[in-house]
Amino acid sequence: MTCGVIALSVVLSLSAASANAQTKPSAAPSSAELHQIFDNANYAQFLKELPVALSAKDQSAYDRYELLTLKGEALLETKADAAAADAFRDAAKAAKSDDAASLVRATELLVRRSHQESYTPKPHDKSQTASTAAIDIIEKESRKSAFAELYEDERAARSKDIDSAAKADSLEPIIALEPALRTLADVERAASGATEQTAKLARPAADRARTLISDATKKMDKRVDEVEKSAKHKRPRAIDGRRQVSWPRRRDVDAAAGTERRHRDVRSDRERV
Repeated sequence: MTCGVIALSVVLSLSAASANAQTKPSAAPSSAELHQIFDNANYAQFLKELPVALSAKDQSAYDRYELLTLKGEALLETKADAAAADAFRDAAKAAKSDDAASLVRATELLVRRSHQESYTPKPHDKSQTASTAAIDIIEKESRKSAFAELYEDERAARSKDIDSAAKADSLEPIIALEPALRTLADVERAASGATEQTAKLARPAADRARTLISDATKKMDKRVDEVEKSAKHKRPRAIDGRRQVSWPRRRDVDAAAGTERRHRDVRSDRERV
């Protein structure tokens, strides 16, 4: 009987040890190991190991931006385009500099505008009867060409808004143009490493904004002077032997308050521009 109990205890101990071994989480791979897996083109294994690393309690050994960028590349290689675009979006949020964020923002846009890992430029000339040949976006050199074509397509799509902003009678169309200009700058930087063309496109709208702000500020300064003059306290005067003070009229006070609010709005718009 004693031998039977001992044997049962041994079996139960071994079973528990086996269960613990199976449920014990695997150790998170190091950053170097993840890079090695990616460099070996073992993308499925990389995508399997990456969540373990990104969920590790200690993240000090990992560059989240870099790993999420590699995730996007691995997903592209495995033809999971929508998930790849999401990974590049997440990488932009984890970026520690605007230049780094800019590149993955542009890559996200390129992937979303592409089909089956290829980008097809749009015809801009009426004489073009067929679309230009599709450009592979996985290979790095051809991706640069795809970025260049994407830039031309995005610029053509925004040309009317850019022209309208340069002739706008208010700041709203100019401020509304900012996201599009930022996107153009991202794509141009990804294609060529510079943003000269986008800066040139933005200059007329920026000049128009400065003119509108300057004119509005001058008008408001003049109105403030007028309100201050009309709202000044008059000298106390005697009525029936008592002193009486003439207070500013309510409409003058309201006008001054409204002018100040418009001043604040103009200052806010100027900072945004």
